[in-house]
Amino acid sequence: MLENAMKIKSFREESLIKKLAMSFFFMSLIPIMLMLYIITSVGFDTVLAKFPYIRVTIFFTVCLVVVFFALLRVSIHSIDHITKMAKGIANGNYDNRIEVKEMNEIGQLARSFNKITGELETKIKELQESKNVIHDIFRKIGSAISASGGADQLLVLIIETTTKGVFAESGCIMFLDEKKNELHASVCYGMDEKSIKKISIKPGEGIIGLSVKEKRAIISSFTSEPLTASADKTSFYYKNLISVPLLYREDCLGVLVVFDKKEAANFNEDDKVLVSNVASQAAIAIANAKLNENAEQTYIETITALAVAVEAKDLYSRGHLDRVSRLVVQFAEYLKLSAKTIDVLKDGAKLHDLGKIGVRDDILRKKEPLTEEEQQELQKHVIIGENILRPIRSLAPLCDMVRHHQEWWDGTGYPDKLRQEEIPLTARILKIVDAYDAMSTDRPYRKALSKEQIKEQFTRGSGKEFDPHLAEKFLEIV
Repeated sequence: MLENAMKIKSFREESLIKKLAMSFFFMSLIPIMLMLYIITSVGFDTVLAKFPYIRVTIFFTVCLVVVFFALLRVSIHSIDHITKMAKGIANGNYDNRIEVKEMNEIGQLARSFNKITGELETKIKELQESKNVIHDIFRKIGSAISASGGADQLLVLIIETTTKGVFAESGCIMFLDEKKNELHASVCYGMDEKSIKKISIKPGEGIIGLSVKEKRAIISSFTSEPLTASADKTSFYYKNLISVPLLYREDCLGVLVVFDKKEAANFNEDDKVLVSNVASQAAIAIANAKLNENAEQTYIETITALAVAVEAKDLYSRGHLDRVSRLVVQFAEYLKLSAKTIDVLKDGAKLHDLGKIGVRDDILRKKEPLTEEEQQELQKHVIIGENILRPIRSLAPLCDMVRHHQEWWDGTGYPDKLRQEEIPLTARILKIVDAYDAMSTDRPYRKALSKEQIKEQFTRGSGKEFDPHLAEKFLEIV
């Protein structure tokens, strides 16, 4: 019994062609044995006498059977070919196509199979593209988190990449003002920034407000609604949207919204999952960025207080930082430098002597000329100042300026003996303005110099202590 069951199972696992051959063999036995029985019983001569064309009939019967078997085998072979191609696709070879020329049901099956395979290949490519988009989004967001551009740059990158990632027309990030209990747009992409930033939405108002109130992602499909209930001609209208709250722990920081799927399509669950994942990571990044920003602001306030404390040590240098800061901005504007460079000069001027907090008071207040040892200690203040500023990314552009503002054009300054163009432009400008303020104010060892004496000092130091081109330009404004 067991052997019979195993034989049946073995037969089921055989190929179609082998099954066909075996079936044909057993089916052919019946007419052959019947014919042999008749011939044996009646006698071949008797049969031949009654049926003179029996031999021809037998010959053509055998030929028809062989032809029928061949035709059936071709059809079975086509089915077997489809099976092998399907197995290849199941193993990941999606480029396979079935080449069958028949116009019958097998040909139709093959063409349908090829169509399904083509659509499957297209879907796989779309999924791969979506996967690449997702990876690109998180890579860019990760880069923005580690960059020094601050929270604003991070937000712009998040909304731009997310909008593109789900093939939407526009998007925005809105933050919740807890005091006013209102949502206000912070950054947007593909929208009129001025108009969108005037809009305020209360939690519970509209789809976006409901998303924030209930702290859940919502898809709104095929509508034509204004962004707010109080709509006018200038209001922003959308067809469909995905609204996802920015949740950090138990708090809702705001909402990330994308509007209007391109090509008149509608957002789907995959889009919602993508936006939700981005919003989840973005909320953490935004919260961390704000914490870092608050920490940096506290640090900046602390070192600014230190700079004021340093200035207060020396009665003769009080007001020096403000004067240098104002004059360095005036000089930079005269040189038509960029707004970014002017900001660096302004902040650097206020903090350039910060390192003197690490110099002994008796050296800073000494009226007599400093000894060589005291000079060396005083010169360390530029390095101390740089080390204080270095931990803060937003103050990184000031570090070179603070470190090198005592370098000389001829390479005899300190701390690194840089010369000419090796010295950063901001440091060369500060060097001139800093020297001017020192010349034009009273010092423990001398009175303030006159304008003629100051010009003479600059003329003498041009090309040695000062950048000659900058020194010439500076004398034009003083």
